[in-house]
Amino acid sequence: MMDRLKAVLDRFNRAIHDVKKDVGSSGGNRNRPTKEPSTWRLKNDDDEATRTLFVGNMPSDVKEREIRKIFEDYGKVEEVDIKTPINTDAAYAFVMFQTVDQAINAKAGEQERSLRNGGSRMKIGYGKSQVSRRLFVGGLGDWCDKEILQKAFGKYGAVESIEYDSCEPYAYVVFENTKESQKACQNLKGASISKNKDNLIMVDYAKDLTALPEKQQFMRKRRASKSPVGANGPRTPPGSPKDTVRNFEELDATYAATWSGKMALKKTDYPVKFYRVYGAERLVVKLLRDEDDAPLRLLITQRLSLSSQNLLFDKLSLCNSKDLSLGVITGKKTLEDLQPLVNYFTNKEAAGVVTVPGGILYIFPFCEFALRLLKEFTPQINVFNENCPFLLGALARGERVAIGASGGKDSTVLAYVMKTLNDRHDYGLDLQLLSIDEGIKGYRDDSLLAVEKNRIEYGLPLTILSYNDLYGWTMDDIVAKIGKKNNCTFCGVFRRQALDRGAFKIGATKLVTGHNADDMAETVLMNVLRGDIARLERCTNIVTGEEGDLPRAKPLKYCFERDIVMYARTNQLEYFYTECIYAPNAYRGYARKYVRDLEKVHPRAILDLIRSGEKVSVKKEVEMPTLKTCERCGYMTSQKMCKACLLIEGLNTGNTDLGVRKSKKSKKVIVEIEGEKKEEGCGSGGGGCGCAGAADETENEETRKRLKDLQF
Repeated sequence: MMDRLKAVLDRFNRAIHDVKKDVGSSGGNRNRPTKEPSTWRLKNDDDEATRTLFVGNMPSDVKEREIRKIFEDYGKVEEVDIKTPINTDAAYAFVMFQTVDQAINAKAGEQERSLRNGGSRMKIGYGKSQVSRRLFVGGLGDWCDKEILQKAFGKYGAVESIEYDSCEPYAYVVFENTKESQKACQNLKGASISKNKDNLIMVDYAKDLTALPEKQQFMRKRRASKSPVGANGPRTPPGSPKDTVRNFEELDATYAATWSGKMALKKTDYPVKFYRVYGAERLVVKLLRDEDDAPLRLLITQRLSLSSQNLLFDKLSLCNSKDLSLGVITGKKTLEDLQPLVNYFTNKEAAGVVTVPGGILYIFPFCEFALRLLKEFTPQINVFNENCPFLLGALARGERVAIGASGGKDSTVLAYVMKTLNDRHDYGLDLQLLSIDEGIKGYRDDSLLAVEKNRIEYGLPLTILSYNDLYGWTMDDIVAKIGKKNNCTFCGVFRRQALDRGAFKIGATKLVTGHNADDMAETVLMNVLRGDIARLERCTNIVTGEEGDLPRAKPLKYCFERDIVMYARTNQLEYFYTECIYAPNAYRGYARKYVRDLEKVHPRAILDLIRSGEKVSVKKEVEMPTLKTCERCGYMTSQKMCKACLLIEGLNTGNTDLGVRKSKKSKKVIVEIEGEKKEEGCGSGGGGCGCAGAADETENEETRKRLKDLQF
C-alpha cells in the first residue's frame, strides 16, 4: 500500500515538474530497430491461441514494469515471468493475460515492435499452457449461465466447481483430475455450447490455485451447483451447493477450509480455520499468504463499531466474487478455542479489522450486519446464532484510504490525483473523504461546501467529524476563552487526533493529507527554532506512523504550493481559497513569511530545508519517546495523558496554560488529575475518555460516550 502511495507521488511530481523521461521508456517511435532480429520458431496460429504470450528478443535488463506498461493496454496482465539465459544479451518473458482475446489482441498489436526506443523488435508467439484440472472459459455472454456450463463440460468428467459471475465474459471450470480437463479442453476449444452456433468459446488451462496432495483432494471433493444464478436473487459461491448449512458438522462436510493460520489480538494468538463460503479462492490464497506460500499472521489492529456501517455494507454488497470472499472462521483444534475472541467482539459490539497487503479482512461476531452479508451473498449458511463460537470473515480486495479533506487547494488536488490514478491503474483502493469541522463560523462552514462539491464530483463517500461532538468545544468557543494567542496549538492537536479518530471510525487503514513542500519546510524551521531535533527527523518522512495502527502519508511532500495552485486551475478544480481567520496570529505564519522571503534570494530554500531535515540523524544514545496510550482516552501518546486531554482539562478548569507551556502550576495540576483518577478508578479498562475534566463528572461521562465508538 505504501508503495502505491509513493507511486502516486512519483507520477504527480513528474506531471508537474516535467522531469526528464527515462531513456528506456516506451514513448516515441518504438518501431525503429538498431539491429537485425534473431530467428525464432513461434506458435502464431490464432486457432491455437492461449492466454500466455511468449515475448522474445527483449533487452537482458528488461524490467517487469516495462513489459506491463506495454501489454496492459490490451487487458489485465495476471503474471509476467522474465527469463534471462546465461551468456546472452537478450531476454524473453511469458506474459499471461486474463482472457485469450486479450492475448490475441496484444500479439497482433505488438508483434515486430520494439520495447524501447531504437531497440530490437519483439518476437511474439503463443506460449504453451501447463496442463491443469482448472480451465479458463472465455467468450461468454448473456446467453450463458452455470447450468449451460455444467451441461457442456460435465460430458467430459466430474466437475468439481464452476467459478462464474454473470456480469463477466469468462468463467473457470475445475475438474476432479487433469485427464478429464484435457478431454474438455481439446473438444471445446473454439466450439459452441449455446443454441446460437455463432457463440464460440475459448478454452485454455488456468493455474490451479487449489492444487493439493491427492489425499487432500479426495477429502475436499464436493458437488458442483447445477442451478443458474438468478439475476435478482442472492449470490452464491461458484460451485457450492445450495443446501442449508445449519451447524459445524454440515459446514465441515460441505466446504473446505481454504486457509488456516493464526489470528492475533494484542498479545494473544488464536489458531483458526477459514471456511470459504463465497468468492474466489485465489483471492484468499493471494491475500492471506506470503511470497513463500506461508499463511500470514493476521494481526487485528482496529476495532470498527457495528452501528451506522451502511457505507461499509454498500461497499461490500457491490463486490463481485473476484473482489470479495466470505468465510466462516472457527477454532483450528477445537471450536472453543475461538470463544474468547468471539466474546470480545460481542461485548464491544464491534468488528475487527486486519490489514493485509492488497486488501482488508473484516471480522464480525454474530450480529445483524453479519446476517445481512450472509443473506446477500450466501443465504444457505445458517450457522450463526447468539451462542455460536464462530466469526464471519469478509476479505475484500483493496484498502480503505481516508483523504483528509479541508476544501482547500491541497486536499482538493490530492483527492483528484488519487481518484484519477486509482481508476486509471486499478489500484483497488477504497477512497473516502474525511473532513473535520473545527467550528469556525465564516470559514469552515464555507469550506465544507467545497468538500461537498468534491464528494459529488468524484463520487467518494464523505464523513465529517466536529470538535464540538468530539471534545465539547468549538474553536470559536476556545478563542473566546483564551484569546487569539496560542489558539493554533489547540487546533493542531485536536485536528490531528480528530483525523485519526475519524479514520478509525470509517475503518480506514491509511490516512493521507495534503501537506506540500512549503508546509514541510515551515515545519522543519519551526522544529529547529524550538530545539525539537528528535521530532525533526520524523516530520520530514513521507510516511509516518508505520509502527502504529494507522500509517499517515503525505504524497505532495515535494510539490510546491505554486505548482499545486497551477495544477488545480489547469484542471478546473474548485476549491476554497480563503485563509483561516485565526491564521494571521499563528506562529506558523511567521515561519511561512520567513521561508518565502528566504526563497526570494535563494530559490532552493524550500527544498534545502526539507533535505536538511531528512539528513538529520539522532544519536543512538539519545532516548526517543516511547508511544503508549493515554490513560484517559486511549489515544497514542508518549506521556500518561495525551495533549488533547490536557488541553481540554485546562479549558474546563480555567487553567488554559495547561498543555500549552511547561510550568510548576501545570505539573501540579497534572499530578492532581492523576491522583483523582486513581481515587475514582477512571479509565480502568472501560475504554472511555475523561477529557472533559474532573470538575464536571457529567461532562466527563458525555465525552466518554462521544469517543466510545471511535477508540480501539
